[in-house]
Amino acid sequence: MNNLYSGIPKGFFLFIVILSPILCNAQTDFRQAYAEGLKALEEGDYPAFLKHLILSDSLRPNHPVILYRLAAAHALNQQPEKSLDVLGYRADFYALDDFSEDSIFTPLTSRQRYRDLLASIEQANTPQQQSKLVFKFDRTGFHPEGMVYAPSFNAFLLSDVRCGKIIRVDSKGKNIQTVFDLKEHGYWGAMGMAIDPRNADHLWVSSSALPNYCQYSETLEGASVILLLSLSEQKVLKEFTVEGKHVFGDLTISEKGEVFFTDSMNPAVYHIPTGASSAREFVQDHRFWNLQGLALSANRLFISDYITGLYAINTTTSEVKSITDQNQKLRGTDGLYYANGHLYLMQNGTRPFRLSSVQVDKRGMAVDGSLEVIDASHPDLNEPTLGTIHHGQLYFISNSPWAFYDSENNPELKDWPVIQIRSIEVQE
Repeated sequence: MNNLYSGIPKGFFLFIVILSPILCNAQTDFRQAYAEGLKALEEGDYPAFLKHLILSDSLRPNHPVILYRLAAAHALNQQPEKSLDVLGYRADFYALDDFSEDSIFTPLTSRQRYRDLLASIEQANTPQQQSKLVFKFDRTGFHPEGMVYAPSFNAFLLSDVRCGKIIRVDSKGKNIQTVFDLKEHGYWGAMGMAIDPRNADHLWVSSSALPNYCQYSETLEGASVILLLSLSEQKVLKEFTVEGKHVFGDLTISEKGEVFFTDSMNPAVYHIPTGASSAREFVQDHRFWNLQGLALSANRLFISDYITGLYAINTTTSEVKSITDQNQKLRGTDGLYYANGHLYLMQNGTRPFRLSSVQVDKRGMAVDGSLEVIDASHPDLNEPTLGTIHHGQLYFISNSPWAFYDSENNPELKDWPVIQIRSIEVQE
């Protein structure tokens, strides 16, 4: 357990590495507090161990390794109920029994709460699958990240985060063709996408140079852009940049043509007003660490922070609210989608991976008790990322190959998976 990042999903680790230069003070402080806590543990100073772990957790919330150590610190300081509180909180998003053989927690084993915790972890890891397979396609080296339905092609478009290609695939996984190559136009990996509702030929796409980009070099660190493409003309119509280093990930567009997009490196939401020639910062918040998916509903923009959970932003006032006081259950969300009063979450920062839904009320707040796990702990759900809603179905990438890179971000092509597109029924 001395490795602060042990057991963390590949995609999560990648984004933390990208994020850390921007939040260097907070990152350094939580690492320093963690290291000082371990030193105190080695010296047998349990009160100091607890003090430093409480500080580390406050500076870097919801880290499964920090929480493990914090639970241990409470146990060593004769605080069994607080230790169980932390282990239970952690199990809401990291449901692994990785502590039952640790002698530090032996005094807890006689308690009913401890036995209930183990039972809940076992239940969370019981395979669940309501989604249905739509199609598979085998394209070695193509790393799908974003997905939209393109009416002009009567087909799905999938974006490639590794080499910047955008391909079309029909509903049977056939007739695969490259429709745009961002790399050939001087850009990088293709990420989130959205068809402009005012013109089906226009595709909005975010492009970023991540370390697994096929021509990555350190000079590209923080290179990111939002593009408006003409699919029929194979042309870049507009380019939107923001000064500084960024990782623009997902984006969404309103019926009126307003574009919103998230930045994972410098956590903020950006906005391109209809017809504007430049992007502007829309909102920042101290609770933001690593922004991912986003979804529009009426006058609210729902966003996912990979570390801290889901938030609702009033698009008129820019007010930001956590949608629940149990946001740890919603953390680790990548793709986020709204339909008929429900949010659908692609949770690839949890253990196990999950596809979940939660009902939201007219205020944008989660309805108590409405969280439902749709798919979980199933081999077909091996890192779900993004998707698209079309004709009452949420189609999504079920097994994006983030785990198929070596330690230097080279693709492990001989093991590259056959990609699955799955779907669930939603009410639009």
